[in-house]
Amino acid sequence: MTAADVARALETLPVVTGLSPLRRSDVTSLPGAPTDFVQGWVVRDRRQRCAQPGIECGALVEAWGSAESAARRSDEVRTLQLGTAGLGTETHLLAGPVLVRLDGAVTRRQVASYRTALEDAGVAVTDPEPLG
Repeated sequence: MTAADVARALETLPVVTGLSPLRRSDVTSLPGAPTDFVQGWVVRDRRQRCAQPGIECGALVEAWGSAESAARRSDEVRTLQLGTAGLGTETHLLAGPVLVRLDGAVTRRQVASYRTALEDAGVAVTDPEPLG
């Protein structure tokens, strides 16, 4: 399953109005981010308001060179959020080398619909390991 497959699966959700490509520099410029970013998309969810492409549009799909890099990216983002006021919260889903980051404004029920769309498309989805 590729990142494009994951993005296409999410695009089937009736609330998703489209996908916008992520720029490599937007993702790899964070301190500690893995360097093997492959590709990614902003998922535009009509229930979320956003002025410019970003996670606040609903979700981000990030493809990395390995499952380990995707998990490390998830850990880095969650660690930054714990230590920095004002960064907000996110829910993460892992699908091998793909990290799906859902904005904290997305409800648990909405997260479940994202997970179901992925699983219905044959994507094996896991939750990241707890930070320890």
